Amino acid sequence: FAVPRMFAVALLLLSVATVAAAPTVKAESGEGDSRVNASTRSNHEQNADTGFFRSLPVVHTSLGDVQGNALRDADEFLGIPYGHAARFEAAVVNTKSLGTAPFAARTFGPACMQTLTSTSTYGVEHGCLVINLWRPAKASTTDALPVLMYVPGGENDFGEAEPYNASQLAADQHALVASINYRVGPFGFLYFEEEVAAGRGTGNYAQTDVQAALRWLRREAGFFGGNASRLTIFGQSSAGSLVLLHALMPSSDGLLEGVLSQSGGLGAVTPDVAAENRRTLATFLNCSARGFASDLKCMLNASADDLVFAQVDEMYIQIGRVLSRRRADLVL
Repeated sequence: FAVPRMFAVALLLLSVATVAAAPTVKAESGEGDSRVNASTRSNHEQNADTGFFRSLPVVHTSLGDVQGNALRDADEFLGIPYGHAARFEAAVVNTKSLGTAPFAARTFGPACMQTLTSTSTYGVEHGCLVINLWRPAKASTTDALPVLMYVPGGENDFGEAEPYNASQLAADQHALVASINYRVGPFGFLYFEEEVAAGRGTGNYAQTDVQAALRWLRREAGFFGGNASRLTIFGQSSAGSLVLLHALMPSSDGLLEGVLSQSGGLGAVTPDVAAENRRTLATFLNCSARGFASDLKCMLNASADDLVFAQVDEMYIQIGRVLSRRRADLVL
């Protein structure tokens, strides 16, 4: 894919937000209610940077109205659900109505289940598939802005979008910029080889999260002033590898036009490594590792906390039915 020059400065312009003290870790649960409450019903708010009042941005999406934050040079929309997924299953794009009242997209959503909970300002939950968007202040649906989607890294074991504020990138490059949370660790990369062989799964649940976010953007970007036909994904470190795979995955054909990998690469990985990770994790969970069916049932019934703290201390390498044999031969 050809990558425009403006994308080369993407990560440099992402500013790291202040990390607050970590809250209590939440158990596996569904999404919370983000409706606009009494404290946020005002259509105007004083901007801390300028001291002036500016209307809070409201976007009319296909699923309902979304109300965001009015920053100095950008509009910000946070924590919008882009998909949902059951444990060890592919993500599905969200089609549930956001309700009749404006959806309060004013704070980041929770991180996905992971061990490094001290880094998460908004806790960790199973219902974590949320997207954040920034656009130049007062952008309109006629602007046809290029779209950038950032996938945060973290060795495939941890990470979230909350530390990254893309308002300056959106304003400086006149683009619609998005960032996402996706499943990590065993929730995102655990591999059941028998499921893959039978055509019932991929073992790459995190990659289906990324695809669900891409599909959501293809559907909704225009409402925020973006041009979905100019969509580029970018990621750093382990996420740099994840986004590279989407340039090769047949199931991602037509979802994006560009890929920018920062400090990422594709190594020589095999299904055997991931299968051994699954067996080791089963042993840690006292699932007895008697076989695929037993392991799957045991892990489906295990608590989220048990899965997180028993996870194998290795990267959950992306394998399974992601690449066709023809394309895989080009990079492996």
